[in-house]
Amino acid sequence: MKRKTLVLTLLTACILTGSAEAVVIGTAEGANMYPFGTDVITRYQQVYSSSAFTEAMAIDTIRFFRGGSGSLVSGTFDLYLSTTSKAVDGLEKSNLDDNLGLDNQLFLSATLPGGSAPTNLTFAGTPFAYDPSGGNLLLDIQFSGQSISGCGSSWQRQSDSGLFSRAYIKDYGSAGIFNYSSPAGLVTELLGDPVAVPAPGAVLLGGLGAGVVGWLRSRKTV
Repeated sequence: MKRKTLVLTLLTACILTGSAEAVVIGTAEGANMYPFGTDVITRYQQVYSSSAFTEAMAIDTIRFFRGGSGSLVSGTFDLYLSTTSKAVDGLEKSNLDDNLGLDNQLFLSATLPGGSAPTNLTFAGTPFAYDPSGGNLLLDIQFSGQSISGCGSSWQRQSDSGLFSRAYIKDYGSAGIFNYSSPAGLVTELLGDPVAVPAPGAVLLGGLGAGVVGWLRSRKTV
């Protein structure tokens, strides 16, 4: 009986989870209209350094903060999350698809109504399990049918923080389509529950435990 109790302990070894957490990345030092206050942005990506996270989490809410009054762009926004190998200040701007991670997931498809911009813009979507040990976090936003009336709103931004950078596409109509990258980004709050991940050596312990279980069963049948 004591041996079986030990085996069960080995098989269930893991890092304990805590309560829901919120991670705010960046400090407002200015503001600009990208991407929620202008209709010329057709795609926007922002990469967040894994160093901003203390543990793995299932991200279920993304929030941005208004930096100045004005109109919110209207249209459909598809938000994707993935774990990327691209570094901060290392996003590919000529082909934004190259920045996507293998676990790229649609987080939310949202329709923004336009009108006066709210104090913060909050997106609640399908939880994305992010483990910072696997790489940086990439947010990819794709737009369609967007328009804006009046002066666009601005959103809290920080430059050269080392915590994030961005790449985006602007469509100037007859003037052409242009790709950009910048060592800046929007201040972002990410909310979600911590995710349990195997503790160091837990996989090895699990294999050892399975072997012991088999040994105990073989002894019982002798």
